[in-house]
Amino acid sequence: MLLTMKQKLFTLLVISLFLSCTWKKNKNAFIEALCIVGSSPVYEMPEMTSQVIASFHLGEQVKIMNRAKSKRRTNSQLVEIQATDGTAAWTLYENLLTNAVPAAILEDAVIYQHPEMNTQTDKKFHLAEFAAVTDQNESWVRIMGAGKKKEGWIPRECITTHPGDVNVAILAHSDLLDRNGVIITDKLADFLKHLPDNNAELAIKLQQLMDQEVADAIEQSIMEYEQEVYNEDIDIED
Repeated sequence: MLLTMKQKLFTLLVISLFLSCTWKKNKNAFIEALCIVGSSPVYEMPEMTSQVIASFHLGEQVKIMNRAKSKRRTNSQLVEIQATDGTAAWTLYENLLTNAVPAAILEDAVIYQHPEMNTQTDKKFHLAEFAAVTDQNESWVRIMGAGKKKEGWIPRECITTHPGDVNVAILAHSDLLDRNGVIITDKLADFLKHLPDNNAELAIKLQQLMDQEVADAIEQSIMEYEQEVYNEDIDIED
């Protein structure tokens, strides 16, 4: 069946409109991502030799707009990003994690290779660590730790995505935890003293931890004192 001239023109018009809408959609498309390292430099241009104009920090969410290979590091990619304030610039793709939700660890949790109890590993996430949720089901969540050092599945009840708790975990990453994500107890009191939100669930758990540390220290001091008194009594009797 041959098409008339009007039918041909109409068909071409439909195709043109479809291609135009598709091009606009792809042009404006972006990927949600968050910074998974302590700090990621932001470049003015898509070259690592260009001026560093700012930096993104752990947990900060951005939009990936485009990609460009960096000449300085052939195994890395710079991506055009848009921050929450609308600023457009470039940063390293390896420092970002796409389609992830920022979270905080509420209690020590063993890491599993799969969402099954028989896949336990010898690694764990610790209280107050920052993490990013990349997958989940009814009972488990798959998470990536800061710096992409740890990854795996943990029980859902060990984690929270509440913004207040996440903010505490982000601060803890730089001010409270050691390189392995373990709390430095000597820093705990000062950390809690300067914490903006002491009502967050994670902040309350940290306060309880400090209270227990103080109670244990007092009990230890009493035991040592009683031992000294006992030793003195023995010496007097001798």
